[in-house]
Amino acid sequence: MNTEMPALVAVIAITMGLIKVIEMLISKTSSKNSVLTSEERGWLQGLHEVHEKCDSDGTPLVYVPRSWAEIQRNMQHVMTKIVNDQRRIADILERIDKKLDN
Repeated sequence: MNTEMPALVAVIAITMGLIKVIEMLISKTSSKNSVLTSEERGWLQGLHEVHEKCDSDGTPLVYVPRSWAEIQRNMQHVMTKIVNDQRRIADILERIDKKLDN
């Protein structure tokens, strides 16, 4: 198991915990003792609604599939190769420029 999986699990667990806290805050009726303003209450309600939305097959829209981690690693590898190639090209162009100056 690589090091990204525990971090992903932790993020998902924290997100789920926050969703439950938000649900509790929203479910409370607005009282005079509430620390939330009506604007904050509306923001929390909107956030709750976003987390409740699902696509056609029932998957929550805020869910990030594990398969994306591999795709992101591949993209990072490709971008790193591009940067390295650009550095090599810049070095070659710099050497050509120095030779032309002499």
